[in-house]
Parts: sequence; structure tokens; C-alpha cells
Amino acid sequence: MKLIIRYFGDVDFLTLGNGRRSDGGEDVSAGLTAFFDDSDDSVVSFTVQSAVRDLAPVLYGKESAGGQPVRRKAGQQGYIEDVPLLIEYRRDCDTLRLGNGRGVSRKQAVADTLSAEFDWDSGIVGFTLERAAKQLRPFVADLAG
Repeated sequence: MKLIIRYFGDVDFLTLGNGRRSDGGEDVSAGLTAFFDDSDDSVVSFTVQSAVRDLAPVLYGKESAGGQPVRRKAGQQGYIEDVPLLIEYRRDCDTLRLGNGRGVSRKQAVADTLSAEFDWDSGIVGFTLERAAKQLRPFVADLAG
């Protein structure tokens, strides 16, 4: 299924998904929400708040130039601010993971290059985006200035 990326500059929200309609969402961490299709409980999209502020430095900043993965906690104000958004970027394979830090037991494909991650209790814990810097550049890098 094709990955659809949308950026809403007025609120600095980035949405990644497969274009299917969502019947409701669940906060994964402060600044990250997963949206589901209730007909089959599948994840259809994710919304990242403060996308440019939090993702641009990780994907395109000096800290991502080295060989080690970049890991950062995002300081979000929100509904579940006591569960920080954890960001991990591996430049060597251009893979971005966003989540709440709980362990991953399985993944579900949401769209091409985008996978939802679940814990042992089938709770949503985050997502992985492959070819992240390349795909997000038109939305995030140019806006970061």
C-alpha cells in the first residue's frame, strides 16, 4: 500500500499513513498518535506533533552525521506528557523509529516503508519508517531552515 505523507504547517503536524479512513486514534506517547480502522483494528496512520522541531535536527542535523544512531527524547506538552516521545534515527540504513520506549514484539505493515510496532499485550508502542530522511525531506528539512 502506498505511503501518504502530509504536513500541516499551521500546527507543525506530520501525518504518515496509507490513506484509509480512521475511526479513532490512541495516544502512543506525548506528540505521537496512532489512528485505527475499527473494521479490522489495523493501524492506518500516525500523526507526529512538532514534527519540524523534533525531527529535522535528528534527520538532517550535525548529530546524525556520525556513525552512531541518534536517540532523543522529545519534550512535548500534551495529553500524556509523562510518556515522552522517543526518537531514534539510524543514518546507516536511513531508518527512523518513534515510540514510547516499550519493547516491541511484533510489527504490522501500514504502508510501503511504514510499520506499526506492538508490545506483547498488542498495545501500540510506535512506528518504524524506512528511507526516512529521503521521504521526509520535502516536508521537514526545507521547513527547518
